[in-house]
Amino acid sequence: MQFGIASNSKLFTAVALLKLAENNIISLEDSLHEWLPDFDNIDHNVTIRQLLNHTSGISDMFSTKAQLDSINKNPNRNWTPEEVLSWIEPMQFTPVSYTHLTLPTSDLV
Repeated sequence: MQFGIASNSKLFTAVALLKLAENNIISLEDSLHEWLPDFDNIDHNVTIRQLLNHTSGISDMFSTKAQLDSINKNPNRNWTPEEVLSWIEPMQFTPVSYTHLTLPTSDLV
């Protein structure tokens, strides 16, 4: 049996990274190049904190033409991490060290 968990995995990933930081295994200020190999369209000076704060500028790999074409051609295939990361398009913006998110919808609820 398979379950689609979609964005729910973001919570688990963030908690895992925060626990690693809490235990001094990683730092939220570590850049990606300290932990990952080079991939096209990913600025490896982006920090873990910027990833968690959604201020990295890295584009969403799951809404690109390359991703949609790949999935449509073979919807049941298991993709490698390298293949998934190849779907990332050029940076959307320069990474920033802060965020100001306004969430009026949550205020209304």
